[in-house]
Amino acid sequence: MPSPNYTPRPELDALVKDFDVTGNSQGYVGLSIMPLINTAVSSGEFPKIDANELMKRADTKRASRGSYNRIDTGFAQDNFVCTERGLEGAVDDSLAKIYASYLDAEVEVSNVVLGNLLLDQEIRIRDVVYAQTSNAVATPWSTYATATPRDNINDASETIRKRTGVKPNSIQMTLNKFRDILKCAELLDIAKFTGNILAMGIDAQKAVVSAFIGIPNIILAEAVENTSDEGQDFVGADIWVDTSAFLFVAGGTLQGGPKFGVTMDWTGDSAMNESYYEDQTRSTILRTRHWRDEKVQLTTAGWLLSSL
Repeated sequence: MPSPNYTPRPELDALVKDFDVTGNSQGYVGLSIMPLINTAVSSGEFPKIDANELMKRADTKRASRGSYNRIDTGFAQDNFVCTERGLEGAVDDSLAKIYASYLDAEVEVSNVVLGNLLLDQEIRIRDVVYAQTSNAVATPWSTYATATPRDNINDASETIRKRTGVKPNSIQMTLNKFRDILKCAELLDIAKFTGNILAMGIDAQKAVVSAFIGIPNIILAEAVENTSDEGQDFVGADIWVDTSAFLFVAGGTLQGGPKFGVTMDWTGDSAMNESYYEDQTRSTILRTRHWRDEKVQLTTAGWLLSSL
């Protein structure tokens, strides 16, 4: 049987790349925790700066007619190996013609294929986060009268700062857990002079909570996966659990500076759409694929809060 002729599909690439980065329709947050870093090779070593390099003290005093003191600045080395991942979807010739006046079958199938590819990526990043050391809070945030989410987050933030020299700038939690914070007595007592926080829009609520906990970037997860067996009715379940929140350093001005993690993306063969015709099924087969490695750079730049 002859091999099919693969045709690049650049007209779908823009759709894939935009959806890949945002994932808005699914509520994915994984790439906000471990953002994409383009790499020209599929595997290799890369430099990173750790806290020892950034925070060590040196003698800066210059003696008269003497030379300046000099420090040796180096980079720690880490490595990555991108793995190819991809999925295919079939566009039946007859069905494409039947529904042509309603939708572009190839675009719709491409969306479904990409959605499944990114769902798998979201779960992989979730598993990386939940593999970190768990730190239980004393009082669940759903115990509104006595919960202390600000103290819990501030204590965790101080731990990260002392371990890395950098304050965390992001926290990920579910929308349900965010709503628990809104109902906590300590927040309501402080926010009572700003109006009814429960009646505000989500952006205004995030601004109030951000100021309250001292973390500028609040990432709310709403993604759902189907947990039923193939062929059974849909059974939705949250990918990210309500009982955990992840505080972390998302990176800063230094590309190699302290951050929790990144997703290495091999650009030489990534986010590629292609198709081929399968004569025996009279279908155009669409394929979407990429090469990725979810890489933790600094475990101490993250703090997993649990028992929320």
